[in-house]
Amino acid sequence: ARDGRAVRVWILVSDDDDMDAILDRAEAHGAEILWRHHYWAEFNGFNGAFLDPWGNTIVLWGQAGDDPTIPEGWTGE
Repeated sequence: ARDGRAVRVWILVSDDDDMDAILDRAEAHGAEILWRHHYWAEFNGFNGAFLDPWGNTIVLWGQAGDDPTIPEGWTGE
């Protein structure tokens, strides 16, 4: 993690892609995975994040829907 100010970019993952696959590709290209498989109730979304090689935090976002089911093993708030 970096000290001081930083940019956190949020990207909505389309229904035709997979968040784990995106995180795997990012890691293969030098990113550091910050977290996977997290549900934020406040924003009603599933997410994972990585730190890219240039120091940007990229948060991947998937909409959870009206009555979300949190998958087993996921963290949440």
